[in-house]
Amino acid sequence: MKQEIHEKIKAPYSRGKTCHPSGPCIAGAVRLFVTVEGVFYPCERVSETCNAYVIGNLQDGFDIEKIKSLLNVGALTAEQCKNCWAIEYCNSCASGIDDGDKLCPEKRLARCNDIKKGCELRMIEYCTLREMGCSFE
Repeated sequence: MKQEIHEKIKAPYSRGKTCHPSGPCIAGAVRLFVTVEGVFYPCERVSETCNAYVIGNLQDGFDIEKIKSLLNVGALTAEQCKNCWAIEYCNSCASGIDDGDKLCPEKRLARCNDIKKGCELRMIEYCTLREMGCSFE
């Protein structure tokens, strides 16, 4: 993570650049969880009781619209996220933000403080290491 911070500091984010907080993976590509019934989920971390996470099945294949929805999880909280100082470091994915059969913006936003605190800690560690002469080149 310190290397990632170093790379972003060397080429800082500008508000004109496209940025999208969507978490660490691509739904169904990095991981794919398949139930014994043949239902596809983006990973093993999501709830099998929430229809919002179902991205297809063995008979019909992948549901591209559902996958797009999960990839665009940042749209749930776009207004709150677009001016956030930590947007480039956000790793909040769709896992655990379900409420019934839909994704819940309030649950996504509830993670923000922890993500920002973690980001602050990594930046402090990075600065401390740099001050002590550590090179990330």
